[in-house]
Amino acid sequence: MKATYERTRPFARKYRGWMALGVRAAQILALGATMALWSVSLQTAPARAVTAALEQGSRPATPGTLRVFEIRDVADNPIARPSARPRIVSLAPALTEILYAIGAGGDLVADSDYCDYPAAARKLPHVGALRTLRLERIVALRPTLVVTASGPRAVYLSVEHLTRAPVFVAEDGSVAAIVHNTEALGVLTGHLAQAEALIKRIRSHLAAVSARACCEPHPTVFYMVWNDPLQTASPRSYLGELIADAGGQNIAPVGPGFYPRMSWETLLVDKPDIVIGPRNLAAAVRAAGKELGARTAVLDDDILSRPGPRVVDAIDLLYQAIHGESPKPGKPS
Repeated sequence: MKATYERTRPFARKYRGWMALGVRAAQILALGATMALWSVSLQTAPARAVTAALEQGSRPATPGTLRVFEIRDVADNPIARPSARPRIVSLAPALTEILYAIGAGGDLVADSDYCDYPAAARKLPHVGALRTLRLERIVALRPTLVVTASGPRAVYLSVEHLTRAPVFVAEDGSVAAIVHNTEALGVLTGHLAQAEALIKRIRSHLAAVSARACCEPHPTVFYMVWNDPLQTASPRSYLGELIADAGGQNIAPVGPGFYPRMSWETLLVDKPDIVIGPRNLAAAVRAAGKELGARTAVLDDDILSRPGPRVVDAIDLLYQAIHGESPKPGKPS
């Protein structure tokens, strides 16, 4: 037995590296299969993504600072504060925008195909989108942190296993989530002071617009998320929250979903004063406005749909669409 082992040991040593590479390739192929199955399931699943797999602990906040919480990865393990400059792969445009806004854009080594703001984000290597991730490229970049929006936990666990880097899954669905994600990324990149300053500016701007909107009329608003089937943003959604803060009365039903369907019959009965929608639905928005006898506004969907630092621009756009003027005194509409 010992003689047999001695004869085979050189062979094992020679091919050990190839065997390990084969195992890694098999893992990547298995993850690809998982993502393919998830992609098929999306065709029948609700439009809302899977809830973020992120749990947070807390500790008392010190005066003058935000509440600093324990940040955990998708596997519910604590993510350590960086001891060296991190190497970050971002799979979410909103998180990419936050990283640049807090001065951590230089820590990015890659981002998703949809990360196009600021301009520097377009120059980074792209690693695909959530359902089309180029996994070999992500692994080759040797990230120390992957940040992403809510999505399939099994895929994120596999990405974490392959890269050996923690995967931070952001919260979404509200202005409060922007604060949470900004603070978390500030901690994870060593830019907490810049994150606190950004959050202060966002809160101040939103409060100012909301205060001005309180003194204005409150017309009824229908926001068209999609036209076939007709889909809108509920008052509980991120967009619904901004519409209310901008002084609009959202006619969407209050239900369990963030983006419920509505029938044209219901819309004809409710007859909103304003129909708002993204640029890719411009024709449908204008057609609906004509049918309803309502004003229409077509807005930049990237600004409206990304819960990040440009939330201040999003609420300004909505205020102007609802009230016909800019919320900033002295600024032409």
